Amino acid sequence: MDAYAWDDFLQMVNDTSSVTTLADVDPALIFPQLPGTIPDRYGNRFVNRTQSNARYVEAVKSRTGKIVDIPGLGAWLQSLEDRRERDLEDWMDEKGLNAVVWPANGDVGRERAEVDNKAAVPTWRNGVARSFGNFAIRQLGVPTVTVTMGAMNDTGMPVGLTFATKSYDDTSIISYAYAFEQAYDKVRFVPPRTPGLETDLIPFRRGRKIYGFHAAPELNASALRIGEQMVLIRGTAMLESCWDPDVKLEVHVDGIPVLPVSFEGSEWSVTANITLPFQGISPFGEVNVPDASLAMVVVVATAPSGRSAGRMLFV
Repeated sequence: MDAYAWDDFLQMVNDTSSVTTLADVDPALIFPQLPGTIPDRYGNRFVNRTQSNARYVEAVKSRTGKIVDIPGLGAWLQSLEDRRERDLEDWMDEKGLNAVVWPANGDVGRERAEVDNKAAVPTWRNGVARSFGNFAIRQLGVPTVTVTMGAMNDTGMPVGLTFATKSYDDTSIISYAYAFEQAYDKVRFVPPRTPGLETDLIPFRRGRKIYGFHAAPELNASALRIGEQMVLIRGTAMLESCWDPDVKLEVHVDGIPVLPVSFEGSEWSVTANITLPFQGISPFGEVNVPDASLAMVVVVATAPSGRSAGRMLFV
């Protein structure tokens, strides 16, 4: 199923500048082992990830139908349903439980986990590499809601609290999680090492309603380097093929808002300095697409109705 899903995704995106089917992909280039790093530990055992990816590519090369036509798929899905009912829901009935609650994570991964075997062992444990129950609850279709319950005393890392229940009883655990959040609303905190952004807070606009039948703005944007650390961003913003002065335009370069934006009718432009210098190539030598040395430009146009359009560029 993984192979078919990857293949379906590539066909759906249909990026003819790259690949449109998994069959054309070199398996050695799918999540390759980065130079200087140690192998991943899935379930705390070493595995050959390239070998697994090669099986995916070969499976697609012999593909004959849709993902829903995989032989035995129906029986396999039914077995997952049966297992959820037997191992969770019947057990909850036996114990008289409405929900099951547990910490989402048991620890935080070590910084040197990718290069140091001693650090890798605790990092790849259940509840550290992935949240507790992650694989089982996803495969068996167990509904869950996770909310914050505070931070670890020693590291200051946030820890979530996961609420789980029977299938199709989502409303109940949402109410349980909401009740916990209301009772312990002081445990949520702003990340202490991350500078705040104006866009972190979304202002409430009383009385404004967004209707699907209102048109979104028509936005075009381009970006050009006009100096080593300077970029020219320009384009057009219209509403229903006409210029509308009430269309709001926001431009960000590497997450930093750029002002002022100059308008001449529907045409707009702005120049900006790139204030976040490139930190250099990673010591692991991975290939980044788009290139990590490029600046990221985000342009958002918002109509009075609330409908919006956006563009993301790299320059």
